Amino acid sequence: MTEFYPPIETRETLELIAIANGTLDDWQQEAIDQAKVELKNRGITEDYQKRFIDKWIEERKESEITYQKQLELNKTASYSNSEMICILLLAPFILMGKWTFGLSLSELKRENYSKKIKQRLLLLIGGIGFWISIIVLGSNFSENKRLEDIEKVDISAWEKNRYRTDELTNDNNSKDTLKNEKIKENGL
Repeated sequence: MTEFYPPIETRETLELIAIANGTLDDWQQEAIDQAKVELKNRGITEDYQKRFIDKWIEERKESEITYQKQLELNKTASYSNSEMICILLLAPFILMGKWTFGLSLSELKRENYSKKIKQRLLLLIGGIGFWISIIVLGSNFSENKRLEDIEKVDISAWEKNRYRTDELTNDNNSKDTLKNEKIKENGL
């Protein structure tokens, strides 16, 4: 006789009922046989066992019905405004796996959150677009600031040391001509 841990004879009656009425997918045949013998030794009738099994089957059916109702409700569930803002702002970090926020797309699909899947996808795409825009605008702003700073620098002393006076005069005239042309082009 095979010994099981914990031993069959020390187990609760409800567990023995589950083992004795279980399948070979869940239990070894010897465990099923030992559970049936132990139930008989305890005076538990097959009718008593059947009542418990029927009760468990009914509870499982009710649980499945409740779960199906919840899945149906999940279809139309939506993110709140604050959740949407968080997903939008955290999009790059969520996509890189550095941050989690709520259920993942695969979890949303498994739990039948149809509307939330669409919202999350749009928010993640929008969030990436938002951050790309911020980076591009920031880069353009800093580049324009850098060019303005370069234009403000007085290099006349440096030019005097490097160029002859007649070259500076011609160069300044050409700079003024270019400025006037740009002003005319821009309509100023």
